[in-house]
Amino acid sequence: MQDINTYPLSLIAVTGDDRTAFLQGQFSNNMETLTATKWDWVALCNPKGRAIATFLTWSNNDTIYLLSHSDIAQQALQHLQRFIFRAKVSLQIVTTNIYAIETSDLTPIQPHAITSNGGSTDLAIGDKTMWRLTSEASKNNSDLLTHQTFKQHCVDFTLPFIGKQLTEQHIPNHIDFTALNGINFQKGCYTGQEVIARIHYLGKLKQALFSIETDTVINNAEDIFAPKERNNQPVGKVLWAYKDATTQRYKALVSMKIDNIKGALTAGNTANILNQIEIERCFSE
Repeated sequence: MQDINTYPLSLIAVTGDDRTAFLQGQFSNNMETLTATKWDWVALCNPKGRAIATFLTWSNNDTIYLLSHSDIAQQALQHLQRFIFRAKVSLQIVTTNIYAIETSDLTPIQPHAITSNGGSTDLAIGDKTMWRLTSEASKNNSDLLTHQTFKQHCVDFTLPFIGKQLTEQHIPNHIDFTALNGINFQKGCYTGQEVIARIHYLGKLKQALFSIETDTVINNAEDIFAPKERNNQPVGKVLWAYKDATTQRYKALVSMKIDNIKGALTAGNTANILNQIEIERCFSE
């Protein structure tokens, strides 16, 4: 079995009689409605409402699963453990093989669908793309979910995973967690709720997710600048980026101020102009 650090994703298993009530006070979504047939987005936030990490989550039998970027999993687990106190909850990172599976079926996979078969769990992340979590080794190691494939999936399928390079920099609203149904505004209190709810109900959304394509090199976690912006302050942040092997162009998932999508943009510094840029908002207002 592969070491868990081999993969870009890590799986946390949460067990114990108080698991649901405990997580309900920690995450942005309603943990009481989780099922074994559909995954949801959740964010773990600090008191300022900024996401420490984001997860895909689901429940199966007596366990709630949290799938995060691998470099933030241990930090997130330790953060959660600080608040257990007397709750009957146990958290651990479990070892699993993770494969990227492309289906040839003509019928698109249902969004967020989960299919379990024996020791395998398939998570639908695209119309014809799944992540398979399994204790079994594949006969074809080329199917292993690599860091490069993970970045491509994050950009192509709008998966705003927050890892160490991005931790505590974005509130969930600014990575379109409202559109992704990763925030439940009717549930009880959780850390960061006041900030997240205030922006939703009282403020105008000023930042959102965009898909960018350019001839210029663009990297994970780089700042985006607009030359006309005062004081050279960043107007956005690259979440994930990759180079398309077919077009030789760079594609990125970016959280950016909505008012700055027109005009010249640079990445990494104010001189690295993004040439031949195409930019599109991931979700309509």
